[in-house]
Amino acid sequence: MKRTILIYGLLAGAVVSLFMSTTMLLTATGDKIHTGASSMVIGYLGMLIAFAFIFVAVKSYRDGTSGGTISFAKAFGIGLGISLIASTLYLATWAVVYHAFLPDYMEKYCAVMIAEAKTSLSG
Repeated sequence: MKRTILIYGLLAGAVVSLFMSTTMLLTATGDKIHTGASSMVIGYLGMLIAFAFIFVAVKSYRDGTSGGTISFAKAFGIGLGISLIASTLYLATWAVVYHAFLPDYMEKYCAVMIAEAKTSLSG
């Protein structure tokens, strides 16, 4: 079970980290952050693909190791373990990208979002 959690957790973490870092690096060009629906779609698509590994891992464990049956508690534990590993990798990638490549990303992002909110409110 630990091997399944580790393998699929690392795969999910790699996918979600790749999508996040690519999106951050592509949207932060020059002094402006380019926001929009496409960035959100790409981000959520990356999370959907990454966390689909939970289903694949539980099914793989059930069919291979567990003899075709699995308890809810064991499946939940596998999913939780994969989520924790993937989320930890996501957090580590965020910290590296933020501190090493885009230290002013959040200030620029907040400024753009406030400007867009003011524009949409003024009609």
